[in-house]
This record gives sequence, C-alpha cells and structure tokens, in this order.
Amino acid sequence: MSDVRSSTRIIAALVACSALTGLGIQLHQSIEMSLARGQSAVEGFWIYLAFFTVLTNFLVFIATLSVAAMPSSRMGRWFGRPDAITGIAPSIVIVGATYHAILAGMHPLHGIGVIANSLMHDAVPLLFLVFWAVAVPRYSIAWRRAA
Repeated sequence: MSDVRSSTRIIAALVACSALTGLGIQLHQSIEMSLARGQSAVEGFWIYLAFFTVLTNFLVFIATLSVAAMPSSRMGRWFGRPDAITGIAPSIVIVGATYHAILAGMHPLHGIGVIANSLMHDAVPLLFLVFWAVAVPRYSIAWRRAA
C-alpha cells in the first residue's frame, strides 16, 4: 500500500495526532497523580501502561502514524494492509463502547483530564472507524481471515 491516497494519509494523520495528544495528556495526569500520592514517576508510568485504553490508543497511534508519515516503509506497508487495519478496529471500538457502556460517570473528570478522556474514548475510536472505512477497500478481507 505504498500508493496510499492522500485522503487516507490525512485521515491517518488526524487519528495519530488525536491519539498522541490524548496519550500525552493522560501520561502527564498519571504521573502527576502518582507523585501526589507519594509514588514515583516510574510507578505512574507503569500504572499508565496497565490500561487497555492506553495500549490500544498507542497501537492506533503507531499504525496511523506509519500510514500517514511513512507509507512506503516496512511498517507503513504492514499497517497499511487491509487485514492489519481491520484487526485493530475491534480493539479501539471496544475501548469506546466499554467506556460508554460501563465506565462513564464512575469517576468525575475535571480539567485537562476531560480532554484526554474525550480523545481516547470518543474521538480516536470514531476517527479510526472513518480511517478504516476510507483505507480498507470493500470486500478486501476474506471471512477466513477474520480470526
């Protein structure tokens, strides 16, 4: 997929920027909260990495950055494959759906944490689905590849 359309690359770049912004804000918040509890920044970083939301948003960031910034590279070609994009889509949909079905409202959010939360649970899942719809040609995934 080295001949990635510019519209696909633009959408991928938008997804990557949204994911990176949400991840960066959330990392800052995690470290800040750990320090406030008397823990180290390293402990805050490990707590940050323990969340499926963070790991999935990081995967989305790497995939879309690869497609947007370096589509001809080995990573860009791998993450640009329809089956790779389609393989990531359910995970990021689970992030958004689980948050809204179960977790939303459990902890009051305030300040910049609201932005990180909205990016990682709302914007990135929706934008990635738009990216998937644009980047994956219809009927390009065989049913036997679904697993």
